[in-house]
Amino acid sequence: MPKKWFKILAPKIFNKMEIGQSLSEEGKDLLGRTISLPLSTLLGDRSRHYVIVKLKIVDAKEGKAFTEIKSMKISRSYLVRYVRRRTSRVDSIDDVVTKDGKRMRIKSLLVTAFKAKRRQRYSLRKALSEEVKKRLKEYTADAFVLSVSVGKFQATIKKKLSKIYPLRFSEIRVIEMKD
Repeated sequence: MPKKWFKILAPKIFNKMEIGQSLSEEGKDLLGRTISLPLSTLLGDRSRHYVIVKLKIVDAKEGKAFTEIKSMKISRSYLVRYVRRRTSRVDSIDDVVTKDGKRMRIKSLLVTAFKAKRRQRYSLRKALSEEVKKRLKEYTADAFVLSVSVGKFQATIKKKLSKIYPLRFSEIRVIEMKD
């Protein structure tokens, strides 16, 4: 059986744009394959080049391969620029369920404007975890990924938690979809 080209399409939230092609005899051979690419390619915004999106092929038919988001990660080199001397880094890892029932692991990061004491870091971590869990109940998985992609979610977290201690930076480091 001759091989044929399949167009690999991005998920619906990224307007199902073509992100590549793959050669295969049958569409079922493509299922489960992953594609990594920068978020800037999907959004058309070069400023988000440091975010790497991993897409998984979940369906293939009629010469098209459809994908869904498997994970999003921020490059380590980007984060290192923000964590400096006389600042504190606060990390949080949370397993959450979205409004549409999808399970995901969210790894968040805060960088304070000044060196924070242990109790302040503890308060920030606890508040960050609670805020992420509370806000994710309001979002569907796709809406959350889109909100993080444009930086809206991080901005609301930073604004809310700056009342506890002044923050320099707020970011969602990793989003991993659970099966």
